[in-house]
Amino acid sequence: VVGQRIYLPNIIFRLIRNKTLPGQPYNPYEATFRIPNSVTKNDVRSYLLAMYGVETTYIRTDNYFSPLYRNYDRTQKTRRQYTYKRAVVGLVEPFYYP
Repeated sequence: VVGQRIYLPNIIFRLIRNKTLPGQPYNPYEATFRIPNSVTKNDVRSYLLAMYGVETTYIRTDNYFSPLYRNYDRTQKTRRQYTYKRAVVGLVEPFYYP
């Protein structure tokens, strides 16, 4: 085997724009990601450092649950697959969207 073996994680991080209120400036030291529900804060920190070399100062996570819907026979409640976890990450260096 030539070279070094690299292990890539099987998770998807989606970078989304930060929510800023009208009239307030954009915060370049903060990034927002949409991540799977099973990912922890330590996973987020190690993923960003290992894959992209990004150092973080803080990580805040929120869980978003989709509303419940009933089946046609009204016997069982089902949940659509819109549940996700949002991670707001504080960055050491500023990041501007292209």
